[in-house]
Amino acid sequence: MTFEVRKGDTAVRSVWTNIVRNAFRKQAGWAKLHKVRATAATHWTARVWYRHNQRCLQVSKEGEEASKSGSFKDDREWGKK
Repeated sequence: MTFEVRKGDTAVRSVWTNIVRNAFRKQAGWAKLHKVRATAATHWTARVWYRHNQRCLQVSKEGEEASKSGSFKDDREWGKK
C-alpha cells in the first residue's frame, strides 16, 4: 500500500514511513483544532451574544463582521481586530 503526502505544490508517494505517520498526525491535529474552534465559537455565541437591551454587552460591528465572515477562525487573522 502506498500513501501520497502533499507538501505545497509537490506530492510525495511513499510506503508507511515516519514521514507518512507524521503527516497523519499533523492532519489529525488540524482536524481536532478545527472541531474545538467550531465548538468554542458555538458556546461563545450562546453565552456572550445578548440581544435584548444590553448595549454594553452587544457585539461591536467588527465582531459582527468577523462572526459573519468566519475570519476569527483563521490562524493568520485571529486577534488582529
